Order: sequence, then C-alpha cells, then structure tokens
Amino acid sequence: MTDRRRLLLVVLLTPLLMLAAHTLMWFWAVGQLEQQAESAIAPARAAGWQVVGAPPVRGGWPLGASLTWRDLSVSGQTPTGLLSYGAQQVALVTSLAHPTRADLEFSGPQSLRLGEAAPIAIRADRMVGSASVSPGSGARTLALDAEGLRIGGERGSGIGHFTASVEMRVGEDQGVQARGPRLGRDLQAGA
Repeated sequence: MTDRRRLLLVVLLTPLLMLAAHTLMWFWAVGQLEQQAESAIAPARAAGWQVVGAPPVRGGWPLGASLTWRDLSVSGQTPTGLLSYGAQQVALVTSLAHPTRADLEFSGPQSLRLGEAAPIAIRADRMVGSASVSPGSGARTLALDAEGLRIGGERGSGIGHFTASVEMRVGEDQGVQARGPRLGRDLQAGA
C-alpha cells in the first residue's frame, strides 16, 4: 500500500472512529443516568412509595444524554399524610461535557396533592431541578429554578421567578448534613 493510500485511509477512518467513540460515550452516559435513576427510585419503592410512569425513553444524542418519562406519578406516606405528585413529562438530562451534573426538566401540567386535599395544579414556562455531585467528597448541591411558575392552574397565583438550593454532604462518618436552603422569588399576582 502506498503512502498516499494509507493517508487517505487514515483521513477516512478517523472521523468514523471518532463517531464510534462518541456514540459509545453516549451509551455509557445513558447507562449512568439509568443507574442514577434506579438508585433514587429503588429506596423510595422499598419505603412503600409508588413510582409509576411510562418506561423511560433514551435521548439527547449527540451533545448529551437523557432519559424521559411521560405521565410520571409519585405517591407515598409522609409523617403528615399522603403526598402525591404527577407530571406530564420529566426528563433526566446530562451533558457529555459535564457528567457530574444532572438536571431534571419538568414539562407540561403537574399536580401536587397533600393528604385528602384537592390536587394543586402547577404550571411553569420552564422548571429545572439540578444536582451537582463533587466526586470523592460526597457533596451534592440540589437546586430548583422555575420561570413563570403558576400555582392553581393557568390563572392561578404567579411567581415570576423562583429559585431554591441546598447543599448536602453525604458520608459514612457524618450521615447527611445540609446547608440551606437558599430561596429567592419574584412574586406576581395572577391575572
């Protein structure tokens, strides 16, 4: 084989090998998301909580990885009574460039029910819950950010912008320690 043919072969195969490596990385990232989701859901189910929804759909390629659940509902007993939550769609999303951070993106109508009270309708133009994990330290930062949050339906009370965050440290020697929450909000009267 001549040098020219070898060079042409290298030029043609390099992008294909890079694409294959990137695709393998995506499959690995989705697998990690599935493990994270199962490690969060399994203890809740073991504690008697019901977590029901359509099987998650894999997505996000090529720039990220995601698992999306449709018609998700979570319900269980708390010290103050029954708690039920439902969402039209919830996606667990991570960027391939930042695999230690995962976001929960909530889409469509949602509802929250406390005890025997009527369900409370929740809508938001954008609602994202974020979790950042510091490898090796056990530190986790959890945050919720919502734009155009409306509670009580389309015409319910509005919160223009709502943020909340809490930093947690999890370790065998100290159990769970939390700092926060830090809250911020911009209230607007519903129309």
